Amino acid sequence: MPTTLRLALPFLAAGQAQKHVTHNDALMDLDALVQLRVAARNMLSPPPAPAEGGIWLLGASPLGDWAGQGGHLAERRDSGWVFHVPRSGWVAWVEDEQVLLIYDGSAWRGVLDGGAPALLTRFGLGTTPDAANPFAAKLNKALWTARGSGEGGDGGLRITLNKEAAGGVLSLLFQSGYSGRAEIGLVGDNDLQFRVSADGTVWQEGLRIDGATGALRLRAGSAAAPALSPAGDSNTGLVFPAADTVAISTGGSENLRVAPGQVLIGTQSSLDPSQAVAARFQIAGTTAGSAAMALGRYSANSASASFNFVKSRAALGGHVAIVSGDQLGAIHFDGDTGTAFELGARIFASADGTPAAGSMPSRLSFATSPSGSATPVERLRIAADGRTSFPTAGTTAAAANAVLDSATGNSLLRSTSSRRYKRDIELLDPAAADRVLDLTPVRYRSAAPQDRAEWSWYGLLAEDVAAVDPRLVHWGYQEDQYDTPAKDGADAGERCLHPGAQLRPDAVQYDRLSVLLIDVVRRQRTTIAGLTARVDALETQAGRGA
Repeated sequence: MPTTLRLALPFLAAGQAQKHVTHNDALMDLDALVQLRVAARNMLSPPPAPAEGGIWLLGASPLGDWAGQGGHLAERRDSGWVFHVPRSGWVAWVEDEQVLLIYDGSAWRGVLDGGAPALLTRFGLGTTPDAANPFAAKLNKALWTARGSGEGGDGGLRITLNKEAAGGVLSLLFQSGYSGRAEIGLVGDNDLQFRVSADGTVWQEGLRIDGATGALRLRAGSAAAPALSPAGDSNTGLVFPAADTVAISTGGSENLRVAPGQVLIGTQSSLDPSQAVAARFQIAGTTAGSAAMALGRYSANSASASFNFVKSRAALGGHVAIVSGDQLGAIHFDGDTGTAFELGARIFASADGTPAAGSMPSRLSFATSPSGSATPVERLRIAADGRTSFPTAGTTAAAANAVLDSATGNSLLRSTSSRRYKRDIELLDPAAADRVLDLTPVRYRSAAPQDRAEWSWYGLLAEDVAAVDPRLVHWGYQEDQYDTPAKDGADAGERCLHPGAQLRPDAVQYDRLSVLLIDVVRRQRTTIAGLTARVDALETQAGRGA
């Protein structure tokens, strides 16, 4: 029976009996094939309860009632099956997948189906695509949302972009006026890059994530434009001025630099001091504030901030005892000679005995460099037993002009006899001078640990002298009147006096005794002179009488 060319609909023949049957069959075919809609595709066996009028797109080798109809359309009609052979250009909507298919003469292919090769070479949404932009959209908002599990999806959404090789470009380009201003992606390699441009031609990379290691890398930046800065403060932040170096810039100026093994503040290169060329921590500045360091502690107790030096003979992190003479720490003072820094003075602490658990005997030394030398010489030493010595003190035979005042913690005072420091000057009371003759000189052995125990000495007792005249002794506090309590945050605090401690006679001022004795001697000399004159007169008279 002759049919139409496109849908193979039967023609009505002249004089044909029961034309309505042929006509109705053609209408049923039209109803099935126009606006074609199939329930599912790639079916291999009939469903258990097919709906009348339902159509299924068959797979390559169907079974049962569909056997031998591979690739055809199966229509349920009048409780039986009618098969349609698809022709090129037919379009069908697959209900269960919600996809649109087109038949190319040999296979059904998806129009917008990601699972099958697309036939579209260009697609425009609100605008016309072109060869450079085969996919183009012109809109104000876009939404991509995941297909839920109840819709046959998994509830997730992943957008996949792919490039052919590492040297290619795979990126999101942000434009203004069709000129590039920002780009995120794999540009020329497999590192994730974030870069910007002011003109669409010259690009500045701001951030890179290494594709192999995941390491985060920033641009080098500069003091005026750091690589990383807070919002609203573009000239303060992190800078990478050189290899293996990181710096912090504030207000457009570099203020701190961490170089290999060093922390530099206020300088971009090592100060190269004489005793520590590669000092780990260095500060340089041009003002009192910029070349200073302050430590502060704010707490409701008596403890203060501290600066600690540590010495060990162990490897880093371990413990090996030091030995007597080892330096515990030092402070060096350098000056610039015009060509280099030279050492001018140093303060250093040393072990002053054998250390043990709970015991670290030590001494503190002060040294200065003499003229013509850059090697400091020790000038003052405070030993572990508290003795203070002046290793290079000058010597004078003219007078003793220094005194240790025990009443003020053994402070060193300069003694003077100048009229400039005296007032209310008057002649000495002879009775006060005569009282020194009541003193009793004694011979004794010293109980002081610094003195030689086998020797005997001569002198006066301070307590006896004080009873005669309290001005003839030095008054002070003795060791048994002090406490040395532990302080917060320290092993030992400063000494403090017992409550109610009283000054005691401590040392005889023999120089003052000499003044009184001079007065006694002067008066004795006058007396002797008068007696001598009387004797001479008597002898003269006796001679005349003879």
